[in-house]
Amino acid sequence: IREELYNELEEYASEREIVFKNSFQQLEKDIIRTNWKALKPGTVWQNLVREREERCGRAAHEKAIMDVLIAFIRREERGDGHGSRSYTQGLNYVACLLLLFVDEEEKAFWLLCSLIERIAPP
Repeated sequence: IREELYNELEEYASEREIVFKNSFQQLEKDIIRTNWKALKPGTVWQNLVREREERCGRAAHEKAIMDVLIAFIRREERGDGHGSRSYTQGLNYVACLLLLFVDEEEKAFWLLCSLIERIAPP
C-alpha cells in the first residue's frame, strides 16, 4: 500500500499548482547544494555524499533527492500529511542524509514524513 501511495504522490497533479511551482523553484536551487563539491571539505558528510554520487551518479543522486521531496510536497498539499507544511530550505539535506542510509527513495520518503510529523508538528 505504501509503495502505491508513494507512486501516486509522485504523479499527483496538485490543484494548487502555483504553490507547488514556488516550492519546486526553491527545491531546484537547493538540490545543487547537496552535491559533495558544495559541502564543507573533509567532513564525513562530504565523503558519504561523494561515495553515493560515485556509486549511482550525480544526476541519479540529485533525482532521488528531488523525487523524495516532490512526493513530500504533494503529500502535504493534498492533505495526507500535516497540510500546513510544504518544502522549506534544509529539507534537501534531510532527504539527502536519509538516502545515504536507506538508499531507497520510498523508504527515505516515509522516514522524512515520520520525522516531520513527530519532530516538527504544526
